[in-house]
Amino acid sequence: MDAQRYDEAISHYTTALSLNPPSPQGILIKRGKVFMATRSWKPALDDANQVRHFFLVEVILLIHHRQVIMLDPSSPWAYEMKHVALHETGEYDDAVDAFEAMLSKIAQSPDPDVQRELYLRYYDRDGLFTLVDRAR
Repeated sequence: MDAQRYDEAISHYTTALSLNPPSPQGILIKRGKVFMATRSWKPALDDANQVRHFFLVEVILLIHHRQVIMLDPSSPWAYEMKHVALHETGEYDDAVDAFEAMLSKIAQSPDPDVQRELYLRYYDRDGLFTLVDRAR
């Protein structure tokens, strides 16, 4: 590949990143590989560090939601956080399980504010349950 094609690839990946994708890791990895191919070590290292940062944030979210659930297993909001973290890491089956656990905890809650929150967040105007992709 010639230098112009590498520059175009870097430009396209940079443009894609400027759109603030919810999971930029793949784009950063691809752009980092192009930087390495052009022997642009500092930008390649910067992209690698950003990928590492996003990975660490995901790990921290997963660890944190487990700690919150351990502290208060009846908390629906801990399960909501778990749902979002699992969804963002691509563990969709587990994310659905966490979402269902959250709904169960909300339904069991004696707190009317918690019950109201269920309707405000997860039911549409016709009273039908909707699984809203709130992470995007």
